[in-house]
Amino acid sequence: MARNKEKNSHVNQDSLKGRLILVSILFALFGAGIVGRLFSLQVMQHDDLVSRSEKQHQRTVEIHYGRGSVFDRNMNELATNIKAESVYATPQKVVDKKRAARVLAKALNLNHKSIYKKL
Repeated sequence: MARNKEKNSHVNQDSLKGRLILVSILFALFGAGIVGRLFSLQVMQHDDLVSRSEKQHQRTVEIHYGRGSVFDRNMNELATNIKAESVYATPQKVVDKKRAARVLAKALNLNHKSIYKKL
């Protein structure tokens, strides 16, 4: 009877070691799969993903105006459409603010100091 218990405990330890090795191999394969996918996305497909993200975040929007004038009850014009062009800059992305202010001031016929303060 004592031999059977020793034999069974030895068999249980062997099967436990086998299961542990199998689970360890499965976790290692899973981790390797994740690392492989990350490598594929970040290195192999980098250029394609960058161009796709730029298309999602940068776009030109055409604004249709021409709503017409707004009048009060006495037919006095309260609001009308005026064709105007606009310029904007993202201050965090402007590298040389003095140069940018000079160029914009020349193009817009404005004072470069006031533009520099806004940048």
